Amino acid sequence: MSVFISHAFEDRDLVHQRIVKVLEGNGIKTWHATRDIKTSELWEPSIRAALDGCDHFVLAMSPAAIESIWVKAELDWALKHRRDRIVPVMLRECSIDDFHLMLPQIQFVDCCQDSEAAAKQLLAVWEQSGSGVRST
Repeated sequence: MSVFISHAFEDRDLVHQRIVKVLEGNGIKTWHATRDIKTSELWEPSIRAALDGCDHFVLAMSPAAIESIWVKAELDWALKHRRDRIVPVMLRECSIDDFHLMLPQIQFVDCCQDSEAAAKQLLAVWEQSGSGVRST
């Protein structure tokens, strides 16, 4: 099981704290550009390979992510190829409508108010799918 995490570069620390630590701490492998694209590696082929190899797609939503052309491209890919396995996560208050016309149809995890409750809600996605998440 692997999870591709799409996020804006500006949100990398919050992504690590609110998403990566929660998922990896419960046995779920993650991929995100900040950590997994190596120095001198071409971005596009690395991102495409990670998208092709992921089981789920997590979208870290924030105002910076709305402005990111990479986040938009990755989300477009996910809506075509992982439509039933997209997990939007609200990191910073923003309008979900600004990402894609179809995105508001998907329930999102809200990390803006209660990060502990959000972590439980995030992990519930994998617990419900029977993917062997370790309980914390």
